[in-house]
Amino acid sequence: VFNIDKNLFRFLKIIIFFLFITSCSSFHGKFIESKILLPDPNSLPCCWQIRETVEIISNSKQISLSSVTAISENKLVVVIFDPLGRRLLNISQTGRHISVEKEKELTLELPVKLLLLGIFLRDMPNSGWSFEGSNWLVERSGDKKILKHANRTVISLTEVNSPLEKLPENIFENRKISNLYYHDLDLVVEITRLKKQRL
Repeated sequence: VFNIDKNLFRFLKIIIFFLFITSCSSFHGKFIESKILLPDPNSLPCCWQIRETVEIISNSKQISLSSVTAISENKLVVVIFDPLGRRLLNISQTGRHISVEKEKELTLELPVKLLLLGIFLRDMPNSGWSFEGSNWLVERSGDKKILKHANRTVISLTEVNSPLEKLPENIFENRKISNLYYHDLDLVVEITRLKKQRL
């Protein structure tokens, strides 16, 4: 019975994930499908592995996932897991090349570039947005960081530190919470950093 319940739970979560992806479909053609250039992962601080929880909120729907992000020399890898810790999606960017591996349940086109843009906005110095062919602009408004493409606001980012957490090593650290708002989608992604370690 437990295995059936687990499988049903995973199935329902994947269906919710499908609903989220479907809600993104109206965004295709406006931004994702256009020939934009992403920054080079080489502009990200190297070399780290970060484990996080990911809450995706759209209208009244909420999805709880987890992720591992690895930043190495000229390479960015993002792996997204379902609530049971099973891999749903593997995104890899080397230079300007992006490759995606996804579970067979994920049959729809995914907003991969949006996900990567959120990571770049959060972790990359502003200088990384200036490259040949770039049409990006990063602005600050109070504690908010705003990403624009061709004067169109794409993502807004705010970050806060959660209360101090005691780690197994008997030290304390703040768990950073990043709130990404995707304007065209009216979508919020809340990312809580659980652990960051050097590679």
